Amino acid sequence: RWEQLPLPPAEAQSLHWSPAGLIAGTNRGVFRWLAAGRRWAAVRDGPAGAVYALASPHAQGREVYAATARGLYWSRDGGRRWQRMRAAPAPLYRVLARPGGWVWAAGRGVVLRSDDHGRRFLPGQLSLDGRHGPLGAIQQLAAAALPGGGRLLLAATTTGLYRSRDQGAHWQRCGHGQPAMAISRVHVEADAMYALGTQVGDVYRSRDQGVSWRAVRLPLRLETLARSVPGLGMHWAAAQPAGAVTAVPLRHLSRPK
Repeated sequence: RWEQLPLPPAEAQSLHWSPAGLIAGTNRGVFRWLAAGRRWAAVRDGPAGAVYALASPHAQGREVYAATARGLYWSRDGGRRWQRMRAAPAPLYRVLARPGGWVWAAGRGVVLRSDDHGRRFLPGQLSLDGRHGPLGAIQQLAAAALPGGGRLLLAATTTGLYRSRDQGAHWQRCGHGQPAMAISRVHVEADAMYALGTQVGDVYRSRDQGVSWRAVRLPLRLETLARSVPGLGMHWAAAQPAGAVTAVPLRHLSRPK
């Protein structure tokens, strides 16, 4: 069941929910949803200006990172108070966090990595030149657990999908079925990962940690894929251009083109 909330006073770029409540990253900073008053309130002690992405190392966790026009910010109380991580460059457009202090942040065509909550950053080898969109070449960062331990990082970019098996120190372009095209989103499930292109029906699936990909057919254009709903065997997808939230059965993502 869905509940309609009023829109934040500024354009929302990202949302995050934790036991501390719902927060929105917008083009005018961070806003918190005050359920008792059913209104949004600006976070004064937080990022100013555009907040492009929010990420937490834990599902529904109080620890939150924000990629902003002024760099990286870190909150440990669900977004009430924020600390600017001054080692990070600006602007940053994407951020990914995992337990243990690991943070990856993307600027204009480059991915940076940190193992100490963003206090110190090391560059990875993924650096994309050429034409970038208004938010840079890197559209999304994601992570998947590898069999036997370890982590696979994925970067959806305007020139294709890239993967790293060493915490982002080295990257290689995914191939074997994944075409040279812009990838807008990547979504990871326990048994497969999915990449979304920018054209109608451009959906690709990999069952071998991104080594090879196969196109699947869908009757609509997807904006994003969210986690499958437990027990229902489906992914939730935002379909375009209608903008409706549509339930896409998992079997539809298994049909080859």
